[in-house]
Amino acid sequence: MTITTVFMLLVFAMIIAAGSYAGYQMLGSGKVSTTNQQIAQITASVDGAFAQQASYAGLTNSLAITQKLVPGNMVSGNNIVNAYGGTVTLQPDPNITNGFDLIESGLGNASCAAIAEDTTAYEIEINGTLAASNTPVAPAVAGQDCTAGPGANTVTFVNTQNNG
Repeated sequence: MTITTVFMLLVFAMIIAAGSYAGYQMLGSGKVSTTNQQIAQITASVDGAFAQQASYAGLTNSLAITQKLVPGNMVSGNNIVNAYGGTVTLQPDPNITNGFDLIESGLGNASCAAIAEDTTAYEIEINGTLAASNTPVAPAVAGQDCTAGPGANTVTFVNTQNNG
C-alpha cells in the first residue's frame, strides 16, 4: 500500500468516527427532549385529574396508568419507564400537602443535567439534594449534583397545585 492509500483510509476512518459520534450525540439530545415533553405532559395530566382535590392523596403509578395520566409508550406492565429505561415514580410529596413528586430515575450524568436544566417545578431535587425552586437548575449546580454515574442519577420534580 502506498502512503496516499493509507492516508485516505485514515481520513475515511476519521470521517466515520466523527459521524458516529455526532449521531450518538443527536440520539442523546432526542431522549432529553422526549423526557422533558413527557414530564410536561404528565404534570399537566396529574394536575388536571386532581384539580378539584385538596391534595394529591392516592396518587400512585398504578392510578396514573389506569387513568392514562402517562403516555402509553411509557407503560411497561405495571411500571412507568422513561426514555433511558429508568423508572418514573408518581407519588404525593411527603412534605407538601398540595404537592406531588415526579421522580425520574436511571439517568446518566449528562442526561440528568440536561433534564434538570430544562424543566421548571416548585422544587427540583437531584440525587436527594435540593437544586432549584421555581426555576430550572443552573448548569453549575447540575454539573455538581448529577455525578452518580451512568444510569444512577435521580431527578425529583416537586409540583404543586399552585405552580402546575
